Amino acid sequence: MIGEGTSVHELGICRSLIDVALGALADRGITAPAERVNVEIGRFTSVVPDALRFYFEILRADTLLERAELEITSVPLRTHCPACRVENEPDQPSLTCPLCGGLVAIVTGRELRVTSVDVADAAA
Repeated sequence: MIGEGTSVHELGICRSLIDVALGALADRGITAPAERVNVEIGRFTSVVPDALRFYFEILRADTLLERAELEITSVPLRTHCPACRVENEPDQPSLTCPLCGGLVAIVTGRELRVTSVDVADAAA
């Protein structure tokens, strides 16, 4: 049974994030277990951080991420209106300018990426 507040949407996303993190370790020839996986999630994505954490706990088993923590940084939604040049950080997702009502461009808030994977220094 899937935990309360989780969705299958985050299951696929979590699998992809884990693949990216493990791929980064493999590309660098790192075989030591990771301590932390750092992820940025934009507020304009439909990703629920608690659901992502739920699946991370399950999917990291038997990998170099087995003991790693998932550190999530939320990226605010920022928009820019090309008509009146207003930049805004709306509390609620909106694609209209609060000043002129024009269609805005999203500057930040759509991010969904692994920014780094932390591994303990073997020499320490």
